[in-house]
Amino acid sequence: QELNRAVAAQLDDVRRAQQVCIEVDCLRALATFAQRFEAIAFEPQEQSRLELKAMRHPLLLGEVGSVVANDLSLSAGQGLILSGPNAGGKTVALKCLGLAALMVRTGIPIPAAEGSIVGWFGEVLTDVGDNQSLMHSLSTFSAHIANVSTCLNRADANTLVLGGGYGLEQT
Repeated sequence: QELNRAVAAQLDDVRRAQQVCIEVDCLRALATFAQRFEAIAFEPQEQSRLELKAMRHPLLLGEVGSVVANDLSLSAGQGLILSGPNAGGKTVALKCLGLAALMVRTGIPIPAAEGSIVGWFGEVLTDVGDNQSLMHSLSTFSAHIANVSTCLNRADANTLVLGGGYGLEQT
C-alpha cells in the first residue's frame, strides 16, 4: 500500500516516463528496420508523385530468399498499367506504390534506393481484390467496378487510387 501511494503521488511523471519509453522503443524499431533492410526515411515531397527505385515490398523482406526489387513511377494525372503472367508480381508492385505513399506519411523508412522520390498524396484509395478466387462472376466484377467508381468520385488531384486483382492490375 505504501508503494502504491508513492507511485500514485508521482502518477503524472510515471505516465510521462512510460510515453517516452514507448516513443524510444518505436524509434529504435524503425532504426533497426531501416538498417536491416536498407530502408530510407524519405522527406515527403509536395507534389503527388512516386518515383521508386529498387522498391521492395516491406512484408516480404523478412521472408527467406531474395525479394525482387522494382522501379515504379507514377505522377498525378497519370495512369499505370501492370500486366504479365499469373504470379508475376503485379499485385506486389501495386501494393508497393500504396505502401510507400502511406509509409512516408508516418515517417516509416521505405525499402527503396537513394534517389527515389516519394511525394505527398492527400488520400490513398484502393480496391485490390484477390485474383486467386475461382468466383469471377459478373456480380464480383460489378462490385469491383462499384468500388473503383466510389474511389474515383472521392479522388482529387492529390489522391492515389489503386485498383487491381480482377484480371488487370492498374492504378
